[in-house]
Amino acid sequence: MTFDPKKPVQTRDGRPARIVCRDAKGSYPIVAMIEIDGEEQPKTYTADGKFDRFGGLPLDLINIPTKRTGWVNVYPPYEGSMQIAFLSDAYRTREEADKDAAECRIACVQIEWEE
Repeated sequence: MTFDPKKPVQTRDGRPARIVCRDAKGSYPIVAMIEIDGEEQPKTYTADGKFDRFGGLPLDLINIPTKRTGWVNVYPPYEGSMQIAFLSDAYRTREEADKDAAECRIACVQIEWEE
């Protein structure tokens, strides 16, 4: 997943964070306020949210995952297939999944994922 400084962020270790500047001059153009021990402290970051240029640190910024919900139609496997079942694409609502379902559908299942 690509870091987007325009979307909500937190640190890699889950600390609340908010970006206050994205265009500071130099190698660390992002300035963010990080909650540490109940106080906000300013920290600087690379354009891709790294606390230092190598990354992988607990204070790196990451986008807060967005939880998504959808519906998939479940179909029986084709004859001779090694798969247990086939799934449709995800639909936003049960009604959309029902409308697009083939007659051989065996289930319609709600799924959740994070982006």
